[in-house]
Formats: sequence, structure tokens, C-alpha cells
Amino acid sequence: IQSYMEQVDWPKYAEDFDDVPGAHDLVLTLVAILRQDSQAVPAFGDLLRTGSWKVRWGTLSAIQLTPIRDARFLPGLDLTLRDVNREVRFRAALLLSEIPDPKMVPIARRVVQSERDHMIRIKAAEGLGRQRQTDGAILLLGYLTHTDVWVREAAGLALGSVRTPGVHDGLVAALKKEKTNIVQGAILDSLRAHTGRAWFDLRDQHLGPGWRPDRPTPAKTKKSPTPH
Repeated sequence: IQSYMEQVDWPKYAEDFDDVPGAHDLVLTLVAILRQDSQAVPAFGDLLRTGSWKVRWGTLSAIQLTPIRDARFLPGLDLTLRDVNREVRFRAALLLSEIPDPKMVPIARRVVQSERDHMIRIKAAEGLGRQRQTDGAILLLGYLTHTDVWVREAAGLALGSVRTPGVHDGLVAALKKEKTNIVQGAILDSLRAHTGRAWFDLRDQHLGPGWRPDRPTPAKTKKSPTPH
């Protein structure tokens, strides 16, 4: 399996898996193995610890398509989050943020402290926030004032899953100051997650009934890709 993963053009697969013949079948095969055999989890964790970024990318692509968020992935993720390939680290941070085990906290905290990429730091901070670690919430709230609109949007969305004290009030305060439509929409999504109230009720309360969630593309910025 590793030899097949070494042959895949993973960046191209991430853009459009139909353009990489056989790659998606390989990923689906890995998904089937992982879904059907819980004993395969350590083996997938070992794949994350290999020295090849291609094997790591392929393994992460398969895990992400399953509901399995097992703490046994953590040693492999710890190494993968040090990978030189930014996209591999981003996918690893996405998976890390979804593992509901407190053993993920020191790994996420290291990423927050050492990683330079804002999107990766946001995912690690989201994981900390889900574990009710206040430093994760503080970092995310701070990102709501970042100059990059996509960074603010990502932080706004991430805060929807964080329930530490002060997050709700921080979202409301940020919404009052935010002028960009796309970030306002992200904050409203998180407020809906926090309150259980209807999205349109929150919109009318905070932004007025005339507001519409269109998504303009700011100049010279780029969103992080959706992982495949």
C-alpha cells in the first residue's frame, strides 16, 4: 500500500481526484479497511510515522473520510504535524482538532506555540477549545481581529465548537466591529451553535433583516483547500 501511495500526485488529487486515476480507489480501499477492522487503527498510526509525506497525505485522506477519531493516531499525528509539507500539516491539524481525548492537548499546544501558519494554528486551537482549554479560546478570539479575512472567517467558524467562558460574548463583540460579510456570516454560524437560536433571528438582532450572506472574494487572499 505504501508503494502505491508513493506514486500518487496528492496535490493534484486534492484539487480534483477525478484527474488522478486510481488514487481515489486507493483511498476508498483504505477507508474500507479502517471501517471494517478496528485493529487496523495502530497500523494507520504507523503509516503517519513514516518518513514520506506522500504516505502521510494518503493516510490522512483516508482517515478523514471515516468517523474514526482514535487517540491511537496521536503519536503519528505528533510527527506528521512537524512535516515540512504545509498541506500535510494542515490535514493533520484538522484531524487532531477532532480527536475527543485529552491526550491531544499537549500536541495541540505545541502546534499553537511553534507553528507559523495561521490556519494550522487555528485548527490546533479549536482542538484545545473543544477540550475546554482557555488558551485555545483566547487565541481564536484574538484571530477575529486579524488583517486577513480568511483567517478571521476560519477563527469565527472554529469558535462554534468552543464552550469556554467568554466565547459567546467575544463573538458578539467581534460581530459588532466586523465589516466583512463573509466573517459576519461565520460568526453568526457560531452564535447559532452556541445559542440554538435560528440563524435568521440572530441575523436580525445583530445585523438587521436587510443583511444577506453573499460571499465576496477579497483581493489577494486565498482560502485553505478542503482536504481530500
